[in-house]
Parts: sequence; structure tokens; C-alpha cells
Amino acid sequence: VERVALATGATQFELLSRSTERDARALRAAGFDGEITVYAPTVLSDDDDEILDAVGAYVSRRGPVRRALPEEYSTDSSATGRAREVLLAASRDFAIVGDEATVRARVEALHDAGVDQVVGYPARGLDELLD
Repeated sequence: VERVALATGATQFELLSRSTERDARALRAAGFDGEITVYAPTVLSDDDDEILDAVGAYVSRRGPVRRALPEEYSTDSSATGRAREVLLAASRDFAIVGDEATVRARVEALHDAGVDQVVGYPARGLDELLD
């Protein structure tokens, strides 16, 4: 699907990853002038437990994260040790997390790299955005 989108100039959809900014810059440098949209679960919090409860299970399913996790682990705020370290690091790679300033800076960095839209899925639900 990605190759077809690139070939036709259709919107290129990407899941946020460690390489998203580099990939967007490479697409732009290669002459792709179509739209790039990035999807990312988003957590407006800098509390590690809240982040893990919201996106721990999601990031644990990403290949590099799954391979880095120990054999037995929890994916929520009860995670400890190596699993907790891996999940928290991955949450910053595969989701947009943090206080408002941190989230804003991450979105701006994506835009600066050539991303047109960032679709931030509210991983803790809409209530946090409506307060």
C-alpha cells in the first residue's frame, strides 16, 4: 500500500516510530510532494504510570520492543525493572507523550521534518482533552 501511495502521490500514512522524522525528511529529499500523515497514540501526561497504563500494551506489540522485553512482564503501571525501562523508552518512540510543551515540541519536530498532519489518538480517552 505504501508503494502505491508513493507512486500515485496519494497521502502517505505512517505509524510513529523511531525513524519517522528521518523517513519524512528522506521522502521530501527524494522529491515526494504528496501529503504525509503520521498516526500516534497521544498521552497528555508526564506521569510514567499514566503513560504505561495508556500505551504500554500498544508499544509492547511493536517488533523492536517485543524483542527487547524480558520473558515475563506487565505492560501497565505495574511493570518493573527492565520491562518498565523498555516500555517507557518505547512510549517516547512510538507515541507522543508528555506535558503540553513536550507534546507541542514533538508535533512541531514532525512538521519540521516534512509531516503535514499528525493524528494524535487520545490514548486515555477524550475526557482529558475536554477538561
